[in-house]
Amino acid sequence: MSFATDTFTLLSTDSGVSAIVGTRISPYVRNTGDDFPAVVFEIPREEIESDAEGRDLMRIATIEITCLARTYLEADSLAEAVVLAIKTATPVARSLTIDRDFGDPYDGSQDLVYRSTVTATLTGWTT
Repeated sequence: MSFATDTFTLLSTDSGVSAIVGTRISPYVRNTGDDFPAVVFEIPREEIESDAEGRDLMRIATIEITCLARTYLEADSLAEAVVLAIKTATPVARSLTIDRDFGDPYDGSQDLVYRSTVTATLTGWTT
């Protein structure tokens, strides 16, 4: 089980998310040539719970999925599509939050970049 692989698969195969971003989904940083909107995901924390004999039983991960767009509404709509994808996913989401902010343009454009970041805690059993 890999939360990184599962997260990418979840986002890239969800019809609601892919209808908005196509294949513009990447780990940690937006690909240089990608247009907006786009999704960037990371998994800053993963816990592995073990039994007394040291066997892995369950994994718990925090995932952060940042929805990047040129308009606030587009970033927010994409975040809502991500939330719907996560709500139907396996592993199961234990909590979800959305943080919203914006940043200066960094790709030669004069347009701001709006960010809606979905943070989820996922749990999954090891195989």
